[in-house]
Amino acid sequence: MKKLVTIMLMLIVVKSAFAQNLKALDDKYGFREGIFEKPKESIYSIVEFEKGSFATPLEILAYGEYRLRDVIYRFYKGQLTYIRIRTTGQVNSQGVLKLLQEEYGPGKKPDKNAEKYWWVGKKVTMSFDQDPETKDAVIILTCNKLQDLERAENKNIKSETLRKLEFKVPESIP
Repeated sequence: MKKLVTIMLMLIVVKSAFAQNLKALDDKYGFREGIFEKPKESIYSIVEFEKGSFATPLEILAYGEYRLRDVIYRFYKGQLTYIRIRTTGQVNSQGVLKLLQEEYGPGKKPDKNAEKYWWVGKKVTMSFDQDPETKDAVIILTCNKLQDLERAENKNIKSETLRKLEFKVPESIP
């Protein structure tokens, strides 16, 4: 009986060591000063460099000791909804992945042959995707609430457009 209790306790400890820490992802609710649902003005010296894409020239392009290529912000109705972080090379990509896994857990890996991971919290979704050839990686964080609102609005716009374009067949042809 003691062996059974000991084994069960060990399994619980091992499971919690590998558990997702999605609460930490939800609690952070963004990246650095980019907090989801906040306006553009909340990010110091942010500038639009492409239609709908923003960055700050003062962004520290490092995460821990690993180099970042860039950090891009996108907004929906004036509120931060999307953050894209890119890395370059194997060392930086795997180093950033390691830090993300230490902070948020191992992530879900849908394809055992690809360096792709997902963390899906109640408020935030994050993905990590490493290119197998260049070894560069893209990390995307999204605000679930605003993404859902944007998808619903886009769906309504598409439905309305289709209704306007509907071809009406006459009831009788003379």
